[in-house]
Amino acid sequence: MRIDELQGRDPQPGRQDMTGTAMLNLVGNERLGAMGSKAFQIELSAKEQSLLQRQLEKGHYDNVNDVFADALRALDERGAVYDDFLRSKVKASLANKKPSIPAETVFERLEARHARRVKASKRGA
Repeated sequence: MRIDELQGRDPQPGRQDMTGTAMLNLVGNERLGAMGSKAFQIELSAKEQSLLQRQLEKGHYDNVNDVFADALRALDERGAVYDDFLRSKVKASLANKKPSIPAETVFERLEARHARRVKASKRGA
């Protein structure tokens, strides 16, 4: 499916049929530096194409570029939330006054636990 099909425009003359791919415009930003705009292709599964089409048909977005821009923003926000979560876990762990458990002890406990589960599953089988 072509982006121009998704946006309801006529295909550009001489443009090959790219069923299963979509042409997107990547607009330059501070990370892209002097690159400016660059067209590139991405592969979309039938499910992804359907999802994209539904978003456009519902009127949530004016065009495909808006859909992808919002998706990238959401991905960036999700990454930031995850980073914050990990930072808080590390901070809490470093602040914990309980003594650390040596890795050797942890692995011994895990191996013993695994052995107990294997033995219990053989009894239950």
